[in-house]
Amino acid sequence: KNAVKTVDLSVGYDRVPLVKGINMEIFHGSKVGICGDNASGKTTLLKTLLGELAPVSGQIIYGTGVLVSYFEQYHTDLDKSKSIVEELVDYSGEDTVKVRTVLGSLLFSDDEVYKTLGVLSGGELARVAVAKLMLTKANTLLLDEPTNHLDIASKEVFEQAIKNYEGTAFIVSHDRYLLSFLCDKVLLIQDGAAYFFNSPYETAKNMFPLRDSEREAMLKKEKRAESKKETPSLSKNEYKRLKARLGEIEDLLSRLDERKAQIESQMEEADFYRDAEKSAAVLEEYNQIPPKREALEEEW
Repeated sequence: KNAVKTVDLSVGYDRVPLVKGINMEIFHGSKVGICGDNASGKTTLLKTLLGELAPVSGQIIYGTGVLVSYFEQYHTDLDKSKSIVEELVDYSGEDTVKVRTVLGSLLFSDDEVYKTLGVLSGGELARVAVAKLMLTKANTLLLDEPTNHLDIASKEVFEQAIKNYEGTAFIVSHDRYLLSFLCDKVLLIQDGAAYFFNSPYETAKNMFPLRDSEREAMLKKEKRAESKKETPSLSKNEYKRLKARLGEIEDLLSRLDERKAQIESQMEEADFYRDAEKSAAVLEEYNQIPPKREALEEEW
């Protein structure tokens, strides 16, 4: 059963395309991983699929009976004046017993379920949003960085919930483990173009197109290998330089880990999201840490 099909879809703002050539046919029950650099157009695509943005060009064709629900990373859709239980009962139409069972699986216990949403930390708000997903009647989910603010235990519950979810899910994430665990299809957004792979992430990632810079680096590496059949021994100065750089890299990795921990601590504070501009800047910095760390580890 066809859930969503796009035909030569371009998405963007003010009729200016940010991503072109999105062609995919998704059947009910598929889990589609959407990956790419920050600000590449992933969230723009989700908002276009949701209907909040009109396509710049092309078509989106939904299957019969498709009901879409959107999960966004800043949780602005939650009514901060309600208690956790009130928000979820009103949203789902389920009774309090069913709602408390779901909340219990997400580590909300006893009187915690009656806390007002306005006093919750960023991590707690994220868990409430996950509870909404677990109670949704929608058969197609659009998930934008869904595990960004979850602790390890809540993340594991979320991953299993989406794994067991019988509907269709589009998942924007930088988390490679999450994409590998959940996704049977992958859409890569890179340099304004879209590449669809009808295969799991672990298979698809080996087929991702190289950027020009990556291709040039590979060619240089091959030329060096050909020109030097044997690796020459290092000079004393070269050895010292490399050893010094190794120390620099280890120091940088340590600083990134410290900064990551600092930001995660900030996210747990109840007023973190009250200044939307400031929290967005901090979250942008947080999202940049994994690729920076990966580049340093590669050099190390």
